Amino acid sequence: MNLLRYFPATLAIFCWVLTAQTSLADIKAATVDVGQLLTGYHVAHNKIRELNADQKNHAKEHEERQQYLREVSGKITATLTKIRNKATPTTEQNQLYEEFDDLVSQYKVLHKDIETSKRDQAQKAAKTKKAIAQSTRQHLNEIQKVIHQYAKDNGYHWMIETSGASNSQISPLIYARDATDVTKPILSILNKEAPEDEVKSSEPQNQTTKPEQSNP
Repeated sequence: MNLLRYFPATLAIFCWVLTAQTSLADIKAATVDVGQLLTGYHVAHNKIRELNADQKNHAKEHEERQQYLREVSGKITATLTKIRNKATPTTEQNQLYEEFDDLVSQYKVLHKDIETSKRDQAQKAAKTKKAIAQSTRQHLNEIQKVIHQYAKDNGYHWMIETSGASNSQISPLIYARDATDVTKPILSILNKEAPEDEVKSSEPQNQTTKPEQSNP
């Protein structure tokens, strides 16, 4: 997901502007991975998981219909084979014809239902994509406010975004001496009211965020 599409462009450079009175020696900089914050923020994680679950359930129902259609198609083929078998008694053939007609009717109804399901699934996917984008935008705004407040409370002049969530997938930060990574403490603030099990389930995999260290 292209986070910078929804996040203010200035976050890629800084969240807290240097004042005119600040000398270079007094600059206090920090890095923050917004991608990890969005993934680990329990509210955002739960909402996106909920939206994706609805879409997955619809896709599962569609696949079940497809499977049943294949089963009916197989029964039609098997029944037709028996009907064409000259060794099949006439009385049994009459019964097979009835079964055949019933199976064909089932097949037509199922096929029509599946075509409708395909259209519904496409519409559902579009709505889910839009809902995820809206949810992402909302939660990124919440994250930005927390980042700004954290920068103010801890005296940071620069907050540099390091997720690399741009079209080039390259972080705007190449090198920063004495820059502290504050992703983990900010994530703790975002999840301070979350149940422990929700925090664990939303934690980013292979997280590489370093704990905050005080600058010398």
